[in-house]
Amino acid sequence: MGVANMNYITSTLRSLGFTEYQAKAYVTLVGFGIATAREIHEKSDVPHGRIYSVLKDLADKGYVKVQEGTPTYYQAVNPGEVIGTLKGKFNEQIDASIATLSELHFETKIESPFWSIHSEWGVRNRMKTLIQNAKDEIIIFADNPEFLHKTIPEIKKVHKRVNVTILSENKDFYRHMQFHVHEPGERLNAFFDELQRVELPGGISVQEHEHQFFMIVDGREAISVSTSPGKILGTVIKMPVLSFMMTTLFKLLDPAIGAGLPASLREDEPGKRQEYGYGDTSGKTL
Repeated sequence: MGVANMNYITSTLRSLGFTEYQAKAYVTLVGFGIATAREIHEKSDVPHGRIYSVLKDLADKGYVKVQEGTPTYYQAVNPGEVIGTLKGKFNEQIDASIATLSELHFETKIESPFWSIHSEWGVRNRMKTLIQNAKDEIIIFADNPEFLHKTIPEIKKVHKRVNVTILSENKDFYRHMQFHVHEPGERLNAFFDELQRVELPGGISVQEHEHQFFMIVDGREAISVSTSPGKILGTVIKMPVLSFMMTTLFKLLDPAIGAGLPASLREDEPGKRQEYGYGDTSGKTL
């Protein structure tokens, strides 16, 4: 038997409950058919001081027959019987484990739809992941465009297949980039001014942080990034219904954003949008 086959069989027996020495002794004995402890020791590399105890353990398990005498001879029980017995026990243990696990009940912990990131590396990595996985639309509010500088390569990769809209007071930063960029409208600016009075979870005031940007991807997930002296806070919103509501609200306040409202929300009577004060729906593209 080759060394590779020997090692494979030994490894298999160990997975079925044999110790390393038991597996080596049993495989060697199967090869001999019948042999003395000394012969098994020399062929199997089981230490001389352990060979007798190993063979006794195998005999106690019913895997080896012992012929007492001088010297004592050992004979392996048919491998089919040994493996068949082990297979049966193994299957019983599997069935018992499945039954036990099926009866266990754990209290399900509901994942929070809001979670925070407190490192710049973590924030940037999350931003890049969201952009790379975008399928339909990305809306970015960028008060400080320099913060987005390291994500521009990702935005360039997806903007041909994804509708990318950037709202910024610093349009010159995007002068050479083929993105849909425009300044927030009056109604949207008024909304953000009002938002400054809101307190975030944990008693964090919006005014305590300098807003860097806010991004919504596919109307399903959003991330807000703000800074304060020596600190950065990224708040991830993994709540599709909330992200969808925010997207719809922003588009109502500024119809130039993105691909516009869903068709079901655009089916109003002629002139109804002007009546509601939504204004001109044309966007500016740089």
